[in-house]
Amino acid sequence: MIDSRPPQAGFTFVELMITMVFLSIALLAVTIQFPLGLSISQSAEDLTLETNLAQELLEEIKSISWDSIDVYDGLSENPPQDPGGNPLDGNGGRANFSQYRRDVQVSYADPVTLDATVVPSQLKRVEVTVININNNHSTTLILIMAEKP
Repeated sequence: MIDSRPPQAGFTFVELMITMVFLSIALLAVTIQFPLGLSISQSAEDLTLETNLAQELLEEIKSISWDSIDVYDGLSENPPQDPGGNPLDGNGGRANFSQYRRDVQVSYADPVTLDATVVPSQLKRVEVTVININNNHSTTLILIMAEKP
């Protein structure tokens, strides 16, 4: 007897299972990348905030006279403060940077290498380090200032 039924189109159970395995592996590979992406995003945000906090203080230091820069040596702010001396702790409508600390070191700079030195010169080296206390990540910006003749 001849089977007159048309062949049925579709997938077999084995083909369906193989497809599910491949899709599961692909989905797992994509899912694993999300925490990594979030971590990288958070690191970038921390670096940006640290850099901005350091730059803000360097701009404040650049606005004073060369002879007065030494008053910033040894400064440590936790939390950082705005130029008016108000802590950036989230109170009073200010941004909350209470997990950050800013440290300043002022020294003379070697005229050739620009490294810190105790030998007086016409150059001063200002280092501002901002530390995220929560994850112990830090960023340091260095400013070299010359005495005006």
